[in-house]
Amino acid sequence: MKKSKRSGFKTILLLIAVIIILLFGGKTLFDAGEFDTVWDHPLPDCRLLALAGAEDMTLVDEQKRALISAGDRQGLAPGQKSGVYLYEGSGSPNLIYETEGHPHGISSIETELGTRVFLVVHKAQGDVVQILDWNTSQLTVVKEVPFEDVRTLNGIVAIDSEKFFVSQDLGMGNRLGQELEKLLRLPLGKLWLYDGRSPRVVKDSLLYPNGLALSPDRKILYLASTLGRSLIVFDYEPTTFSVKWRDQFALRTAPDNLKWAGERLLIGSHPQLFHLMAHSIDPLRFKAPSQLIALDGLPGKPKLVELYSTKEGPLSAVASGVFLKDRVIMGTVFDKGVLDCARVAEGMAFPLGETPQP
Repeated sequence: MKKSKRSGFKTILLLIAVIIILLFGGKTLFDAGEFDTVWDHPLPDCRLLALAGAEDMTLVDEQKRALISAGDRQGLAPGQKSGVYLYEGSGSPNLIYETEGHPHGISSIETELGTRVFLVVHKAQGDVVQILDWNTSQLTVVKEVPFEDVRTLNGIVAIDSEKFFVSQDLGMGNRLGQELEKLLRLPLGKLWLYDGRSPRVVKDSLLYPNGLALSPDRKILYLASTLGRSLIVFDYEPTTFSVKWRDQFALRTAPDNLKWAGERLLIGSHPQLFHLMAHSIDPLRFKAPSQLIALDGLPGKPKLVELYSTKEGPLSAVASGVFLKDRVIMGTVFDKGVLDCARVAEGMAFPLGETPQP
């Protein structure tokens, strides 16, 4: 009789454990967007340019040319060098600056000293931010800012000719810890400020902070929370370089890099994060949905507009997008290619927190 009771008790505990695991798994999939429907929303006149891992980009020369940060993480393009590529809207992107290590976030700004470019580079000994001068078709290193014991810097935005914000997406120092951090959605990311003298953390306990953008009046800082599937808004005080939490918008898609197009904020985003994870493991076998969305009416009356989306391609995991002349240029985290499409006047508007439908 006692054995029967113990056996029944163990069965109940096992069932409870299974239910908890299923509930946790279901919530994890829900939070990752795996139950959401992704609609094909193409753009016309698209062509695929041969450049793998073109994760981030920035416009220079009165927004007539694009600098693309690209590194072939998955070995899809043998012989491709890591660095910054120049694209003028026709032909192919050309390598103009080779990096020692994998390049990541990139930002540019016009200053009294000319055009400055800020580039995150993952070197073997640790992450650095390079501050470079841009002159017609050449990048020259002005300064290199090391981040000791940090290997997960991601998005960057220039403040002026010497200062910048940069995000650190993951806090764990080893691969296993980072995978657990992502799976459990632990808010261990950080926002760093470099004030021209030394880098310091200005915000911590962030859930996978990624792309960054300063408002045109330089008073508001926008931060993409990829795993939080939201956009965080900070008030920025330029005299003290302080940031104060202001708002957070749920996007129902995982934002990556942020780029301005006039008063419109363009956001490369990932609708389904487990598809993105599978794509990162084997980009040729597994495809990941892509989106390019825009936010109008910031900061007070944000309206979300979907400019482009696709379930399986031609380009997986779009991470960034810019308006170059009358074209839309999109880059990707892992896939082989940059997508150059005709620009349309409007996209498909839908309320924040809802999924667009055709």
